[in-house]
Amino acid sequence: MIKKSEYESDLKPYYDYQRKVAYNKEKIFEMAHKFDGRMFNTQYGEVAPSDFGQHLWDRIPPEEYEEPPASWVPKDEQYRIEGEGISTGRKVVLRAKQAVDK
Repeated sequence: MIKKSEYESDLKPYYDYQRKVAYNKEKIFEMAHKFDGRMFNTQYGEVAPSDFGQHLWDRIPPEEYEEPPASWVPKDEQYRIEGEGISTGRKVVLRAKQAVDK
């Protein structure tokens, strides 16, 4: 977990880049897992999604990394900013009927 005060210091560009790498790696591996059971190698048979994801990840140059959206929360807690990903709970809407005197 990255402390908010540390993130907002002069290390912000470093942490932003680390989070950018983590975001792109997550996207690649999520995409690879969508092909689970549908990838085969002619020599070895079925290819594991994690192997396919690593194969793709190794071939993507850093210049092609996408910026993570502001709402993105890293799965790896190491890259989360303090307070990020904490659920505030569900909003409760109270509805009351007014009693009508007859």
